[in-house]
Amino acid sequence: MKNALIIVDVQNDFVTGSLAVPNAKEIIPVIRWMVDNVKYTRIVGTFDWHPENHISFKQWPTHCVQYSDGAKSAIYPLAIYPLENKLNLLVYKGQSMNVDSYSAFFDNDHKTETGLGLKLASIGIDELDIVGLATDYCVKFTAIDAVKLGYKTNVLSFACKGITPITTKAAIKEMKDNHINII
Repeated sequence: MKNALIIVDVQNDFVTGSLAVPNAKEIIPVIRWMVDNVKYTRIVGTFDWHPENHISFKQWPTHCVQYSDGAKSAIYPLAIYPLENKLNLLVYKGQSMNVDSYSAFFDNDHKTETGLGLKLASIGIDELDIVGLATDYCVKFTAIDAVKLGYKTNVLSFACKGITPITTKAAIKEMKDNHINII
């Protein structure tokens, strides 16, 4: 069995910046420990990577603008430079001006793929552990798409944080209803 760790959107703007998830800092040492100590075939880092004036800024505060400090990894600050970090595979999502992208696999319209599914399939990955931000948005949509693509999918809730307790509880129920293992 080949597995991958997907670290979803642990970026400065979601940890301490314009769209900070409550208590997000708490998961950073946990994820660092996992990267350093758990054997994965691949470690994937996903990044919201929006152009200026992105459509999501109508719903959310401006966040994760391409090449900004807010878009940088809060775990490994050099993660936007693939040769200088521990992440094996990087996914930049939300780059289309008029479509947002919560999932690491597809834009929200489900017409445009990020390429992650093809990359994981090409190396024979069949199981995913998903961690990161936010449980009730990007983690949830990534996990649901992963199951639909045929991956055994685990959300490691001890290394995730959500925006509110109510929406996080609902997201966990929805993920369980979609046959995602919540650990």
